[in-house]
Amino acid sequence: MAIKKRIIRLPHGKVQQMAQALGCSPATVYNALAYSTDNERAQLIRKQALELYGGVVESRTIFA
Repeated sequence: MAIKKRIIRLPHGKVQQMAQALGCSPATVYNALAYSTDNERAQLIRKQALELYGGVVESRTIFA
């Protein structure tokens, strides 16, 4: 069975920049970009990733 999962990819080094700018850990940014979390902070991270940090939405197919 195939499952499509959406993620946001950032250019190299941008996750660290985002974490520092937002005052959170890189793990928080990674989890938000992977849609592992869905709260106000995660939504803000995803929005800024797309608008300010050159993020691109990708779909991945996971076979389970």
